[in-house]
Amino acid sequence: MGRAYAGIMGTLGFFTVTSRAVLHAAGTEQSLLQACLAMFGLAGIGYVLGSIAQSTVEESVRTQIARELVAQEATAKKK
Repeated sequence: MGRAYAGIMGTLGFFTVTSRAVLHAAGTEQSLLQACLAMFGLAGIGYVLGSIAQSTVEESVRTQIARELVAQEATAKKK
């Protein structure tokens, strides 16, 4: 999930900066440098956020499965 978020956020950052540069008729070299910096910066942030989201979801699923297994064992012991 981290790689997917990194790809999405990096691309979004790149196109946002290039769109701004086109609208303001900015210089090409400086605009591409800023776009690349935004892409790498946001990709890093996206990777971290995606990794946190993935670990949160996995932990939630593990906890839910553990609860269900305990409930099934308790039900089986009652029978």
